[in-house]
Amino acid sequence: MKKRKASRLFPAAATAGFAAVAFVMVQTPVHAAGGGGGDGGQPACSTFQGKNACQAQSHCYWSNSKNKCRTKKNQLSGSSDTTRYTQAVSLIEEGAFTDALKILWSIEKREDPKVLNYIGYSTRKLGNVEKGIEYYHRALKLDPDYVRAREYLGEGYLQIGDLDKAKEQLREIAKRCGTECMEFKKLTVAIVFHVTGEKPDVASGKTW
Repeated sequence: MKKRKASRLFPAAATAGFAAVAFVMVQTPVHAAGGGGGDGGQPACSTFQGKNACQAQSHCYWSNSKNKCRTKKNQLSGSSDTTRYTQAVSLIEEGAFTDALKILWSIEKREDPKVLNYIGYSTRKLGNVEKGIEYYHRALKLDPDYVRAREYLGEGYLQIGDLDKAKEQLREIAKRCGTECMEFKKLTVAIVFHVTGEKPDVASGKTW
């Protein structure tokens, strides 16, 4: 099938800032605590080599991004919702989506756009895209201007092959934060890759 030019994919209002798209992450990750010493007599997670040996320990998890065994922050009793949310984000940054979901579900006030968004994100990353999309919609029902949820929702639609709905979210993002905000640029890159199979050349500034 002949690939369509990206310039035909979007209305002019949405493509104004495409030429300067930079696929960058501006969110500063808050990393989970590393495997230092043991906790309460438990062996330090850093001593376990290999994913299987690591995951066999209830107090450890395997960080895909760091390629090493890390210590869980699982002392949740008495923790505030803010602390739990921060811990969950730390695990998400490490790719530990199952453990992140456990903490997100322990948050008392879950009907919060940011919490619902990350429940959706973790759920989608674990393979249940349709359920993840449901949580994005719940987040956006509470805050229609939450563009990060719209970006993730657009990515979810691409995963199930619904390009039109992904483009709709791109237009909604453009209305709320313009064509230079991170969420617009990231979803643009995802859509271009979905359609053309090529990622924009960020270094040169050429997008297609």
